[in-house]
Amino acid sequence: MNSIIFWSVISFFVALGIYFIICEVISCVLKISPSFVLLTVKNRENDIEYSIRSLLHKYPSSEIIVADKNSSDNTVEIAHRMAMMYDRVHIKSEAG
Repeated sequence: MNSIIFWSVISFFVALGIYFIICEVISCVLKISPSFVLLTVKNRENDIEYSIRSLLHKYPSSEIIVADKNSSDNTVEIAHRMAMMYDRVHIKSEAG
């Protein structure tokens, strides 16, 4: 009797483990990147390049839209340079 209970408990935990593994695999396979990622910035020249590169890596099939809010530093210039390097990066600034 004790061995039946023992093996029932073991079987339950094995089945539970398999269930969690299957759920993890399914969630990884079905993970869909967004079509567009919007990055709003103002005076972020120190980290704009890193932010864009991170988004390009995290969302490999998405378009990255950088929306500048009238930066007074070199943020827009850096973003434009990144847009020339990567076709998926687009710049929109309030000035035009």
